Amino acid sequence: MELPKNITQIGEADKHCRIYVEDYVVSYIKQMNGMAQNKDIAIALYGRKTAEDGVAYLSPMAPQS
Repeated sequence: MELPKNITQIGEADKHCRIYVEDYVVSYIKQMNGMAQNKDIAIALYGRKTAEDGVAYLSPMAPQS
């Protein structure tokens, strides 16, 4: 799997697990944080787990029709 060029690593990094999201996801999270106005918020990432060459990925799920 080829990673997009416009990604950012988020969360606590360690040698076994890294979380990368596309930059537009970070922009959306920042927008949601601004709209929260000092309220607690939670954001969940979900998708379909796939693996390639021993590396696991969370791929976006296709919209249900």
